Amino acid sequence: MPSYLYKFIPFVDFIFVNLGTISNEELLDLSDDILLKSTFLALKNVQDANFIKSHFNAFVNFFSNNPNYKNYLKKVLVYLYNHSAIKRDEFDSLIASQTNKSLQMNLATAAKGAWAQAVEEGL
Repeated sequence: MPSYLYKFIPFVDFIFVNLGTISNEELLDLSDDILLKSTFLALKNVQDANFIKSHFNAFVNFFSNNPNYKNYLKKVLVYLYNHSAIKRDEFDSLIASQTNKSLQMNLATAAKGAWAQAVEEGL
């Protein structure tokens, strides 16, 4: 590549986090950035279906006050659906058990999109 093009290449300073060194309690206590909390909990515990079921609210409560993040919520649901041992009917039960009706509706809408995306991707 010609040297005069180097100034147009962005510099990205990556930060790697070893989630294995952070306890679930520490992640659950994150209050400043609930979006990160949801992401880290999903990444760390995707193989633990019992943890996901018992802490489902920790993954989704953020979205009750932030409906603009519906697309992100759909991504979290797709990730959990595709990589965990939880079946669709179990997810539907978790969603139906939400007491916040607005959140329940947002989750149901996001879940429909997530299931459609999973089918489209052949998962």
